[in-house]
Amino acid sequence: MYTGVVALGSQKTKFDVIIDTGSSSFMIDSTLCEQDSCKLAKAYNPEDSETYTKIEPEMGIEIEYGSGTVVGLLSKDDLYMGGVKGKQITFFQIIQEEKIF
Repeated sequence: MYTGVVALGSQKTKFDVIIDTGSSSFMIDSTLCEQDSCKLAKAYNPEDSETYTKIEPEMGIEIEYGSGTVVGLLSKDDLYMGGVKGKQITFFQIIQEEKIF
């Protein structure tokens, strides 16, 4: 398992993340999640970013893992990692989680 720091959005909000080299998805907790489990980690707030783009249609996508299920929204924003900027990277805002990690 690898960990790292990424910055997301026009405010370059920093997040400590687990880098899953076996997945093509980038997920991050969202302030849109109102469950207590979502409040344990720092969360991405799309309203804070001028570069945030909502992907339409806005609907929850459910992903099931052995350790639990997450529901999220596909979104786009600028992502910074290791001094490199990725413009309008698609990511998954977690809006609901059950027994994950």
